[in-house]
Amino acid sequence: SQGADIYAETLAVFDRREDRCEPLTTLDVADALDANRRTVYKRLRTLADRGALRTKSVGSNARVWWRPPADERSASSEAPGEHRDRELERRSRMMESAIDGIAITDPDGEYVYVNESHVEVYGYDDATAFLGDHWSMCYPESELDRFEAEIIPTLYEDGAWRGEVLGHRRDGSTFTQDLSLTVADDGGIIRVVRDITERKEQERRLRDARQFNEELVENAPFGIFRLDGELRITYENPRAEEIIGLPDDMESSDAIGVDIRSLPPIVETGQADLFDRLQEGETIEFDFPFESIYGKEAYFTGRAVPVYRDGEFDGAILMATDISERRQYERELERQREQLAALDELNGVVRGITEAVIEQSTRAE
Repeated sequence: SQGADIYAETLAVFDRREDRCEPLTTLDVADALDANRRTVYKRLRTLADRGALRTKSVGSNARVWWRPPADERSASSEAPGEHRDRELERRSRMMESAIDGIAITDPDGEYVYVNESHVEVYGYDDATAFLGDHWSMCYPESELDRFEAEIIPTLYEDGAWRGEVLGHRRDGSTFTQDLSLTVADDGGIIRVVRDITERKEQERRLRDARQFNEELVENAPFGIFRLDGELRITYENPRAEEIIGLPDDMESSDAIGVDIRSLPPIVETGQADLFDRLQEGETIEFDFPFESIYGKEAYFTGRAVPVYRDGEFDGAILMATDISERRQYERELERQREQLAALDELNGVVRGITEAVIEQSTRAE
């Protein structure tokens, strides 16, 4: 097959030499085959895994390969080699089908394996872009400093590391990734990468929405109270605290944790039964005078809406407005209307008397 031919062709480079055990660099073999260095590196790594070649690193970024003596090659039977090849192939298929990017680097940090997802997440066309190159190609300079100072020391101390880092794509763009690193038996590193850009964006949107809701509640011009499933008050916004007259030296109201139905103003005005309807899923509306536990008088009007979580009653949101000033204004208007009506009636009486006097013919009449 073509696969067998390329490996036989690669081994022939060593076999043609006078000393077949003489070490060769990846570049030596690539020049002899007139082939791409990364492609040749992949072949050499596969042959080393099969036991047809031996290899070791020389320097920080170089590696040499050589043919072991014939007796070493023949010492192992073909069956174990075939079993190893099948096992490697099985594992390779599993890693290729993974949705996460998976890569393996040797003790020198050079890529010896990458799956298709790893290729795609970094925006490359095929695996040869990685093989034989150092893993640092996938990270910006700022992150490399972090790897050196924090991640790598922890990795080799604990044997594994996981966290969020900034990846570097082929086109120069960066993306947030969840990175899992595990030290292999040979000192290499198994790297699992997942692009979490979309997840981070969703988290940002949720944070923004939560902040907006908090700001809306905190700055609402009406009082907002949160009731739990037992109708106990668990939260009052600043406007609610202002309405009930919470003293400045108190951080929260004494009503927190109290069943709203048991508050004296609710009991005295006969409104307790109204709040019971919240537990039955009804939205209620209320309108009654209210004197808080701090002596502040108000006139409450508003509504309360039941809240459900996972289909279960989880309390209610109560929104209340103090219309005391409006009620006072309305009462003043009503009083003025009554006064005007009385004056109008009095004027009518005066006019009637005046007309009756004028119509009489004599002073006595």
